[in-house]
Amino acid sequence: MNSSPPEEAIQRHLLPSPADQATDETSRAKPAWLLLGFEVCCLAGILSLILAFIWSPGYLTLGDVKEYHQYALAFWTQPPLFHQFPQEYPPLALIPFSFTLAPSSSMLYYWAFAGWMGLIMCLSYLWLARAVSHRKALVYALYLLVGTLATLLMRFDLLPALATLGALLLAERKRYSWAYSLLAIGALLKLYPVFLLPVLLAAQWRDSTPTRAAAPEQLRALWQRGKSLIKGAGIFVFLAALGFGLPLLINPQEASSVFSYNLARPIQVESAPGSLLWVGSFFGFPIQGVVSFGSLNIVGPLENALKSLSLLGLVAGSFLVYWRVWRGKLSAGQAFVAALGLALVFNKVLSPQYFIWILPLVAYVAGFDLIWLIICILTTLIYPVLYHVYFHVGHQITNPVFLTVIAIRNALLIGAVVRAVQGKRSWPARRKAVHG
Repeated sequence: MNSSPPEEAIQRHLLPSPADQATDETSRAKPAWLLLGFEVCCLAGILSLILAFIWSPGYLTLGDVKEYHQYALAFWTQPPLFHQFPQEYPPLALIPFSFTLAPSSSMLYYWAFAGWMGLIMCLSYLWLARAVSHRKALVYALYLLVGTLATLLMRFDLLPALATLGALLLAERKRYSWAYSLLAIGALLKLYPVFLLPVLLAAQWRDSTPTRAAAPEQLRALWQRGKSLIKGAGIFVFLAALGFGLPLLINPQEASSVFSYNLARPIQVESAPGSLLWVGSFFGFPIQGVVSFGSLNIVGPLENALKSLSLLGLVAGSFLVYWRVWRGKLSAGQAFVAALGLALVFNKVLSPQYFIWILPLVAYVAGFDLIWLIICILTTLIYPVLYHVYFHVGHQITNPVFLTVIAIRNALLIGAVVRAVQGKRSWPARRKAVHG
């Protein structure tokens, strides 16, 4: 018996309603270049104001960009050449790290890096507005500017985020070979896109569901579907092996340090497990703030148990998402948001730049969502505002105000991810559908 749902049921579940289709057609209308030029100028002006804020004396640090610069210098200039790799990043991250070297005039490296990231932000806005949806491009800019104000230009996370978004767009257009390739590039910049590989495989399997035919034809179609999946997975594995294999041959210890470094990290204060550690302190399990691995962390007697439970939750939640895609309960876009959301919720580290991974996908898949906008506001309130009120002034990692805001943000994040796993619409759209 065929365990997959009928094709008609899948289409009814995944296709938008006529009202949604009309709205989508309106949002797909390409804006005039004059309007886009004005919007890009406004975006560039806002980014310039953000730079002025970032470099306010004694306010925000440039530690990550300084680290990028040192990694790039070591790789390109330190003998033996091309043998030094980043400690905590995949080898391909050396490409955006090299932004700090160009232009190499008297320009300071952090200005160079911020300039490149600002250019990428503006170009990606233009691309989304013209090729996808003007409305979604506006939401994309809104989320990133509100939620990642202090990290957007000071981190390279926008590059893997755009790679995963591009992979989703290609998958929706049934160009799976290119989707696997772009997803592999994203994983070589940051490891997290690996969680999306099973989503692509499940979506491709579902999309290639054959129509009813005689048994020999069904067997032939089943073989063709299997070959397509093997080809796609092979493309991903080949590119990932190439990206990691060459550095491993040159310098095995440093090329593989990204895995050992992340495994050794404690629970970071902003993560959902960190919030649970804090809640445990009200029940007789004390916590302590520590600074290590370039982040603020908290440790306590529940730390190891929460690490194990987080790993279990991530595995179980991810398999639930993959299964729902295969069964036709989630579209590829919904599954991308759900899978990455689970990676954020169950990760023992939740740095503010990690939200750059998911916000472009939320903007594309869900559009404007009030819950996600509140998450963005609270994330910026946590970093840089509360970080520099409570940490730099008093070094109070376990300050109750600081931890309360983090817990509220994480609770909202968990709610948004649960809703994504269920495949529900964004909050305003769902409310309108119920009452309209």
